Amino acid sequence: MVPERREEHSGAKIRATVVASMLEYALHEGLSAISVLMNAFWLPKFQECGYRTRPLGLPDMHDGEWLIAVMIDVKPEALAGIRAARGLSAQSVLVHRDPYRPFIPGRRDVPAVA
Repeated sequence: MVPERREEHSGAKIRATVVASMLEYALHEGLSAISVLMNAFWLPKFQECGYRTRPLGLPDMHDGEWLIAVMIDVKPEALAGIRAARGLSAQSVLVHRDPYRPFIPGRRDVPAVA
């Protein structure tokens, strides 16, 4: 997407739905945080929605865009924040088609990140 036009279209709601679904899945799995490689443009947008973010290093230029690796805490408040900020329903959009299998088999008490 052209950086100057990121917020112009309805794609913003689609992106927010994808991010909310990612958080919802992570909450369901008992993850404490997720690591994300993102365009630096998005970092303040995540923070505006109430995410607690921790950069994992300095931004780096790749294919003409500044990218940054970030650790994002997985909390119910973060999910509620993006839903409220982008006008998303509190109803889940996740679809479970198969029997539940945990992300870390047999260990729901172990965080996926240190």
